[in-house]
Amino acid sequence: MGTDDGSKWQIAVVALLIGAGIGLLRNQSNPTPPDDRWFQANVIDRSVPVVVKFGAEWCGPCRSMHQELEKLRSRVSGFHLVEINVDEKPELARHYGVSSIPRTFLFVDGQLVSDLRGSRRADDLESWLADNAGIHR
Repeated sequence: MGTDDGSKWQIAVVALLIGAGIGLLRNQSNPTPPDDRWFQANVIDRSVPVVVKFGAEWCGPCRSMHQELEKLRSRVSGFHLVEINVDEKPELARHYGVSSIPRTFLFVDGQLVSDLRGSRRADDLESWLADNAGIHR
């Protein structure tokens, strides 16, 4: 009977750890909105999909990504673009787990639906928007 009790405890601990891990993953993929009024107004409360790029002025790939996002904006409508300087808003970067830049997120109806790491071409970004937000040229 002692072995059965030990097995039950092991199963309970494993189940607890799995549950905690799933909760952690869920929070990482769609964290609660930050306590930031500017972000709330410009991203979460928007009625159209929002592309949020985290970057910095000193970052070469971020500058390239900025140009590609401008190309995208000239080709495709129906989304809002927000660029966040990690040096000016480090708390937002931390909140979304930004550890390298550029990092780009897509929010639809205030929910984080997808993200990209690194610089991307406008064509790739256009496909990303179509696949994740249903936005086409």
